[in-house]
Amino acid sequence: MIYKRLVSFIIFFAVFSNYAQTNKFESLINSVKREFTDYVAVDTFYYQQFRTKIFYESVESYDMLLGNVLSKDFQSFLVGGVSGSVIFFEFDKEIDEGGKGLLNSFLWGGGNQASALWPDELVIYKNYLVIISFPYQSEQAAKLKELLTSELSLF
Repeated sequence: MIYKRLVSFIIFFAVFSNYAQTNKFESLINSVKREFTDYVAVDTFYYQQFRTKIFYESVESYDMLLGNVLSKDFQSFLVGGVSGSVIFFEFDKEIDEGGKGLLNSFLWGGGNQASALWPDELVIYKNYLVIISFPYQSEQAAKLKELLTSELSLF
């Protein structure tokens, strides 16, 4: 009897936990959709640099510095004729200076900010990482960074 209750609780917790994590990403994406009225959501992963795709596909390899991945997802948009993706990660621990250093080196070539060569914008808040992969200095990237930074602070 106790075993059945324990199994039921574990299943409920696993389902609810996954639901809550998915809702966080959906909440961010819904904010984007409210902000941009001229967007088209697409299922293709648009990345401005190949390293972003590599990072998305192999983020589990960096768990020693970033923590275990609880969830990851992306949504791509075509906004005002410009295509790009918003990539979301949730880790089981807060991203510390070692993790930020890894991200700066891997996604920005060691720089401290996006550049023409390394155009992706990063938004880091506690244990969340959002990569905004739109063309460098595009109006869309700037608006997305401002919006998502604000939205993440609500988590």
